Amino acid sequence: MTTDFDDEQFEQVAQSLERWLGGQATDEVPELVLVGLLRGYADAIEEHGYVPRSWHDRVQRANLPDVPHTESNS
Repeated sequence: MTTDFDDEQFEQVAQSLERWLGGQATDEVPELVLVGLLRGYADAIEEHGYVPRSWHDRVQRANLPDVPHTESNS
């Protein structure tokens, strides 16, 4: 996998995802549901070759946490 992220940016995004996953588990979302969700999104990203920008709008409408913006991912 190639990326323009440096280690610090990668770590920030990873921590945001971990916090979100931890929050979902705390809210009693079954881990298998989370795994299925992540697999589905990973499949879609691989199929498209990118993250559809329309997902960002859905995150905001659903009031879900957003990953920190950096110059390379904004």
